[in-house]
Amino acid sequence: MKKYTACLDIGFMQLKYVETPEGDWIDDPEDLTSFRLDFVGDLVELCRTNLTVLFDGDLDSPELYEKIEAAWLYGPRSAEYNEGGLAISRASFYFNVEAREQLTEDQLEDLVHVIEPCLSYGGYVMAFGDFQEFTVSFEDIPDEGTALKSEWTNYG
Repeated sequence: MKKYTACLDIGFMQLKYVETPEGDWIDDPEDLTSFRLDFVGDLVELCRTNLTVLFDGDLDSPELYEKIEAAWLYGPRSAEYNEGGLAISRASFYFNVEAREQLTEDQLEDLVHVIEPCLSYGGYVMAFGDFQEFTVSFEDIPDEGTALKSEWTNYG
């Protein structure tokens, strides 16, 4: 078993869907554009303290992995409403990875397929996708940031 600490640095991600407190889904691009949280304050700080990671995708090569744990969030450095709705920039997600064999940084790019960053606030769950300008690297967890607690386990 090989153990790694990996960083997935996402330069930009756009709102993908919203689940309302009533259980309704907003995923039409036009509706996402007009969706706004009833929130007054620092939007970046709201994201720093309420952004989590769900494992809601499929790895291209699941046989390589034993367990992936979302451990830490550094950032984001920007959060704003744009023509597509809420957008977050420069968020770094850190993972503890247990692999069945030696991994390369190229293989770590598979992390982008299995995660779904989500912002929870006021009963709303807002998921992000359309990752742009992302990089993956072997990197130690920084001293600053927010702890995350979710994991993916290979039961196969």
